[in-house]
Formats: sequence, C-alpha cells, structure tokens
Amino acid sequence: MNGLSGRIGLQSGRNANIWILLAFVAFIVWPLAGGVGQDQPAGGISAASDLSPTAPALSSSMIESLRWRSIGPSVMVGRIVDFAVVEADPATFWAAPATGGLWKTVNAGVTFEAQFQQQGSISIGAVAVAPSDPNIVWVGTGEENPRNSASWGDGVYKSTDGGRTWANMGLRQSYQIGAVVIHPANPEIAYVGALGRLWGSNEERGLFKTSDGGKSWQKILYIDNRTGIIDIHMNPADPNTFLAAMYVRERDMQDSIPDYDPSVKWSITAGIHKTTDGGKTFRKLTKGLPTVRVGRIGLDYHKKNPSIVFACIETELTGMSREQIEAALKRGPSPERTGPGREDHGPQRPLAATYNGQRENVQDQQGPGGFQSGGIFKSTDGGESWTRVNSVLSRPMYFSKIRVDPGDPNFVYLLGLSLFGSTDGGRTFAGNMSRGTHSDQHAMWIDPADGRHLLLGNDGGVYQTWDRCRSWLYHSNIVGSQIYHLAVDTRTPYYIYAGFQDNGSWGGPSRKRDGRGNRNQDWYSIGGGDGFVTLVDANDPDIVYSEIQDGRMTRRNLRTGESATLRPPTQEGERLRFLWDTPMILSNHNSSIFYCMSQYVFRSLQRGDNLRRISPDLTRTPVGSGSALGESPRNPDVIWAGTDDGYLWVTRNNGANWVNVTQNVGLPRPSYVSRIEPSRYSDGRCYVAFDAHRSDLDAPFIFVTEDFGASWRSLNANLPGGSTRVIREDVENENLLFAGTEFSIYTSVNRGQEWTEMKNNLPTGAVHDILVHPTEGELIAGTHGRGIWIADISPLRQMTAEALSAGTYLFKPHRATMWGASRPEGGATYGHQDLITDPAPTGAQIYYSLPSEGQQVSLKILTLDRQLVAEISQPGNKAGLNRVEWNLRRVPPTPPGSQPQAAGVGRGGQRGAGAPAGAQAAAGGGRGGRGGGGTPVEPGKYIVSLTVNGRELTQPLEIRPDPGF
Repeated sequence: MNGLSGRIGLQSGRNANIWILLAFVAFIVWPLAGGVGQDQPAGGISAASDLSPTAPALSSSMIESLRWRSIGPSVMVGRIVDFAVVEADPATFWAAPATGGLWKTVNAGVTFEAQFQQQGSISIGAVAVAPSDPNIVWVGTGEENPRNSASWGDGVYKSTDGGRTWANMGLRQSYQIGAVVIHPANPEIAYVGALGRLWGSNEERGLFKTSDGGKSWQKILYIDNRTGIIDIHMNPADPNTFLAAMYVRERDMQDSIPDYDPSVKWSITAGIHKTTDGGKTFRKLTKGLPTVRVGRIGLDYHKKNPSIVFACIETELTGMSREQIEAALKRGPSPERTGPGREDHGPQRPLAATYNGQRENVQDQQGPGGFQSGGIFKSTDGGESWTRVNSVLSRPMYFSKIRVDPGDPNFVYLLGLSLFGSTDGGRTFAGNMSRGTHSDQHAMWIDPADGRHLLLGNDGGVYQTWDRCRSWLYHSNIVGSQIYHLAVDTRTPYYIYAGFQDNGSWGGPSRKRDGRGNRNQDWYSIGGGDGFVTLVDANDPDIVYSEIQDGRMTRRNLRTGESATLRPPTQEGERLRFLWDTPMILSNHNSSIFYCMSQYVFRSLQRGDNLRRISPDLTRTPVGSGSALGESPRNPDVIWAGTDDGYLWVTRNNGANWVNVTQNVGLPRPSYVSRIEPSRYSDGRCYVAFDAHRSDLDAPFIFVTEDFGASWRSLNANLPGGSTRVIREDVENENLLFAGTEFSIYTSVNRGQEWTEMKNNLPTGAVHDILVHPTEGELIAGTHGRGIWIADISPLRQMTAEALSAGTYLFKPHRATMWGASRPEGGATYGHQDLITDPAPTGAQIYYSLPSEGQQVSLKILTLDRQLVAEISQPGNKAGLNRVEWNLRRVPPTPPGSQPQAAGVGRGGQRGAGAPAGAQAAAGGGRGGRGGGGTPVEPGKYIVSLTVNGRELTQPLEIRPDPGF
C-alpha cells in the first residue's frame, strides 16, 4: 500500500477513533470549502492506490512547466579540454569543458555565458573560432580524451552568430573529435579530425575537409576503422600545409586496473602525416621518429618561424631503461592488438613517471635507441626530420599536448599532471609551472602578442596568468562540475553531498532561506582526490562518508572533525580489485550497517569499522570488480550486487548464499551493471540499469524483476539511444520512475511502459545519478558536466489516469515553508565574478492543467472557512501544465473605491526583491514575489481554489513554520 490508503491501512486499535473523527471533520469542512478536486466533474487529487501501470503515457506538454534550478557548484569547475580565442581581442574567448557545453566571455573571464547547452551532445573534443570572422565558431563533439568517464558526441556544429545559435553540420557517427582547424582567410574551409568510437571500431574516423562551410565533407586521410585523428596543426604561414597526428585507442568494460588506461593505446598505424596541398596528398613522417608502436601525439608550430615544430610522442617503450629498450628492439615489432584484452605493459620501467609517463631530463640515460621511448621531439625543417630533445611525458594517454610561445621558441610547455615548462627550447623541463592551480592540465593558449599572458584549462577549470606562470587567476564562475554520485540528508533546508571528477567530495545546501541562489562559499569539502560515492547517516546528518579511487573510503563526523579510514582486510597474497567508483551503501534498516564491494561484498555493523566478507568472488573475469550494490528497503536480508564485467547477483539470506541471475536478464552481451534499485513496494521487485556503451552498445538497458531475478522484463520501451546510467523509483508513487541516460533524464508514470523526457531547461548531458528526496517533494539530478539540478515533482506524483484524461485538473501542492531569516554569511561583496546560482522558490508552488489555451482562470487562496487570503493576478492559462507560485502573503486592505490588489507573483527566473502587487505570473510558471501583496500569513492549513470557466476545483495547502527557527 502507499499514499493515503497505505497510511490509513496501517492504523489500528486506538488510532481508529482518530481517523473516524478526521473523516467527520473532512465531511463537514470540505463541502463548505467547495469540495476537493476529485468531487468535481474535472480535476483534483486521487489516492495513490489508484495509480496503475496501465495509466496513459505522459505528454511532454504536461510537464514542460516543470523547471529545473541549478545549484552549481563551481568551486570545482571541472575538466576544461580546449580554448578558442579571438586573437585580435583576447578578452573574448570560449572555454570548453569536457562534458559541459561552451562558456563564452567577452570581458576576459569576469563573467561567462553558457552556450551550446541544448544540442544533441554537449561533450566537446575541440572548439575553434575563425581567424577571419569571430562570429564563426565550430565545435567538434565527443571528448578527445580516452578516459573511462568520457562521453561521446553527434558530429560537428557551427555557429555564425558568435555562439548564440548552432547547426549540426554532419559527421554524426564520428563519436569523438580530436581537433578542428579553420582556414585563416576562408572560413568556408575547415578540417575536422575524427577519432571515432572509443569502445569499438567504426568507419567515420580520420581527417575530413569541407570547402563549403560544412554542407559537404571529403574524407581526405583514412587508414582503417580503428585509427583516428588526435591533433591537427596548420602551418601559420601556409594554410595548405599542416600536420595531422593519427592515433589508435580503445577501452573495454573494466575500470579496476590501477592505471585506468585504455585497453589498447599503441599502434603501428599511429604517427604524424603531412600535407602541402591542402589535403590532396599526405606523407607519413618518419625521419628521426620512433619506429615502434606509437600512442598519443601532440603537435605545435612556432608561429613566427614555422620551420620549428614540436611534438610530444608516446610509445610502447615509454619509461624503459637503456637495457630494456635495446632488448625490446632486438625482439622486433610487438604484435598489434585487435581484439579484447589489455596491453601488456611489460616489466617494471625504471624511468617511468606517474601513470605510465616518462621522467623529464633523462634522455641521456637511455642510449642511442632512447628516442624509441618517446618524449619531446623538435623539427627545424617543418617536420621533415626530427630530433628528440627531452624524455618527458606525463600520463601521455590523458594529456600529450605541447605548446610553444608564438614569440619565443625557447619557451615550451608540456601539459600533464602538472605543467612542465622549458626556457631552453625543450632541452630541460621543470614540472612546477602550474603551482597554485589544480592538477591535470588539458588546454593552453598563449597570447601571440604577449607570451606572459596564458590561458590554462585543467580538471579544476580556467586559469589566467599575465606573468608567465608565476601567479594565476582562477575563474570559479563556470558550472562544469562532473558529478558521479549524490546523497541527501533530511535537515531543513536539506543538504546535498556529491562526488566530483578529480575534485573530491563536497556538501552544500539545497537552497537559501531567503531564496537567493547558492554561492561557492556555501559548499564545504568532505573528501579529496577523485570524488565518487557519498553517504549520509539517516539518523545523524553529521556522519558522512566519501571515497576516492581504488576503494579508499572515509567516514567523517562533521561536528567533531573525527575521521576514520575504512578498508576491508585481505588474505595473504590477495589483491582486492576496487572499481574507479567503489560501490558503498548504508542499510535502509539500520544506518550503522555499511556495505562496500570489490570483487567481494563486505559488511560492517559499526559504520564501516571491522568490515567482514559476506560473498565469494562475484566477478566474471580476473580483472572485474563490483560496480553496484542495493539493499531491499523491505527486507534487510535481500541484497543485490553487480559487477563491471557483467554479472548480477542476489542473496535472500543476508549473504549466506548468492544466486547469479545474469542469464535470466537476456542481455545481448555482458554489460556493466550501473545501478540497482530494489523496490520499496514489492518484495521481489528490483530495477537494474546496465551501461552497455562499455560493451560497444549504445542502446538503453533497464530491466525489472518481480521474483528476485528469476525472470525479467525490459523497460527500454521508447527510450532513445544512449546509455542508461541510473534508475530510481519514487518514494510515494510506486508507478513513478526516473531514468538518467547519457544525454537526458526521463520519467514514466506507468512503471516503465512508456517514458517522457523531462529535460525542459536542463542542459543536455549524462545524468549519472538521481535522488528523490524522502520528504521535500523534490528530484535531484547529478549531471556529469553541469553540476546539480533540482526540480519539484509533486505534480508528477499525481499524474493518474484521471488527471491525464481530465480536461482541467488542480494538483495538490506540496507543503510550503514560511522561511525564517537568513543567517549571516561571508564572501565577496562587490564585483561581478562571484557566481550565484538559480534562486530557490520561497512560496507555495501551485500546479494545474488546462485542456487548451485561453480559458477563464481565477486562482485564490482561502482559509478553511473560505475567507479570501490572496488572489493571484493573471495566472497562467496555457494548454497543459501551468505553474504559479504564491508568495505566502495576504491581500492588503482595499481602500474604498480602488481595485483590490492581488498577491505578489514574480516572473520565472527573477530573484531577490520580488514583484509589486498585481504583477503577472509568467505563463506556465512564475515564482513568488518577496514583498508585494501584504503581510505574511500564519503557518497553518489553507485552501487553493482554482476556477476555470466558472467551475471551481480545490485542494488543501499546508504552510509549516521553518523547523530551523
């Protein structure tokens, strides 16, 4: 049972008389109030038990007024992969987060405008602005980095108005774009380097050219369906001459290998190709370059003297000593990897740097064959011949970008875990150029007019220097944070905790009491490293959990500062294989019980202390790891576990026995188990989302079982292509589901029979996590590139067959809160760089649906004895769902002979001072004013009265006092 019927059904004994009394009061009061909505011919509230899986599909018009509000944060901006700068006006530039669209500034970063937010994919590999026209901007979608969390794109886009509008120009099956270059004089000519699919082979990869602004394309450089383009650099003096770096990389399902590198990353087909006739013909450059299998390559011409070219090159011998290099060369070429599995990294490499790189300045220790191990190469004849000048490489599969000062070739920079810099043309490098910035450097632009001025993009965001890297300005006003997992507590207002890609784990408020948007100083760190799963004790919100990669889990008491490291014990000679984001959960039945998973499931009865193994190895392969855990909210003995190599298990006796139910699901191939959602409504019911793009399948895969995994039913229904990251069940309506996919978020009101996109103003992008708050009627979405967003879902819970078929319907509002005064806070007072996110509603949100536009609508707030409290001026009257926010204020006294005033209502999107009496509500959704329309009402119970064409519908409304005051 659920909803009102469920709550009544649970009452017994002495409570029965209370319900009889309440029923009698309702019988007397509500007829005086005009009757509740369901007693009217059209509209009203229904008991949750009336909801049915056979309810009709939800049309997009019925939910387009549901709006999302961003709460950031931007204290951790997220990975920046590219810049496009108007060199004639360097105050105008675009910054491209890996999965957060584009951000444009025209004032050197004081403020940024979010662009490219609603396209088919907002994962970006490259951005370029035409040198001859700053209004022409190209974007190649699909991040170029081959890391485990990368998303993919749907081709290339072009804007002719500086980024305000965009058109897809094709190459939709290119998946990831390595580089885009625009002809300096003719913007109709552009080159696009397509890397192709990261998890398999495809034909639309290689180098493409357009001569008509993207209307048509020629594939001008192609080797095979595994080799793509990672970099392109055009000769600054001759646009018909340029270099293209070819690259082969491929990922598999597993993320548990310590280096997290691709399974394939070196190839005999990788290398540097040169054209001198605009791409009609190409030659592979070989003189002085490695002859072994090559990995990622980065290129850069010196602008003033294009005869000088630099390249950073990864090879299969990177990090080896002289003796190892000589032995490898004697053995001959390594076999090419074409199937599943991982590269053999061979024996320990004494000159290796962190994450399979190579130490700087050790080139003299590697002998005459040392150039075969890669590093920094320099050409003084335009690339015809090369000499290795330094050994340095820093996590080459992830960075491998090199930049030379346009005005002085002695200043050379290599992007890596830190920023390496040389002042002698690359002969020596120092790795301390990025002190004061975040780690992991991915993008750089050097001002051709002043080499002291640089832009730096890394996993923390955008930085600028005007003194050649001695000091940095951080632009913390871009919301590009990449969320992995979410957690919430039940305080008022409630707090949200999240793990962020390479930016630790943080907590912050869901809203401000005064309705203002969140600021960066509202957030506080609860863990470092790469942040993933976060947890909050349901009985003590000061007890929080966080983790970083490789299963390093921590518990903290925010009140006392006490912390503890949580690590399962190992047996002799055993290595625990933890996933990139280790699954860990707290019991629904006892918040002191903690579960986590490597290849085994572990349980602690003491908040993570004294972990004990409760399962055998549950993985399918020797490199697999646990990827998802779920405990039944109904029965603590029922635990589900999934792995990254495609196994799904259940135990019904608290871990004593485990049953592998994978084969019962019916997947076309083993697939990563992304999320497990045991139902709170039925013992045997469980929902599972599989993320199959890691298995070279982009289709959605969501399944449900009603019998503990013995049989399964697909809920893919009408979901479009794109991996399914998360599935959630509503906490009040068992037929209401939410699904997060690679590109959007969806809802179903009939338990997965049909889905409706509820993206609305939410940017495109991967929704990695969804949470339904247990008490506040809100849905929280964690996006991997645009931070955290919140939406009111109270009307969705009431979208019954009756509501969807009714012409006019008034939905019961979620309770409102009479917020107390805001507490003092610090932070910047003046200037425009401080980011303030979307304002939070401060009044009662009222939803109603209309059959068509132009109805005669009146909306009033009444006391229980039907005395007028407030009347909303000009409420929305569009077809479908309308939203109005009442500001919880009374109608002021009306002077004789004057028109009565209406309750203050603000337009959607306004924040702060509110609206004067009589202000209009924005069609389909205004937000409450902060001062117009009289004095605040008292907390208590009220009636919402909606009259449409003379017919009245009513619903109860509760206003509670702020529990924090």
